[in-house]
Amino acid sequence: MLEIDQLPITEWNYKSEGPTVKHIGPVAQDFWAAFHLGNNSTSISTIDPAGVALLGIQALDQKVAA
Repeated sequence: MLEIDQLPITEWNYKSEGPTVKHIGPVAQDFWAAFHLGNNSTSISTIDPAGVALLGIQALDQKVAA
């Protein structure tokens, strides 16, 4: 399993939006490999990235406090 700091973050766009509309984030397959959240490895739910981010913030806070 990947650690949160090893998750590749890329810039991408939906084919239906055209090349001028950019997004940033992990691809679904990398997110699945890292966290095994959601129904499958081809999509990311709208809630799971927020949960992962909150856990990452909590872990970082614990490291800072230590």
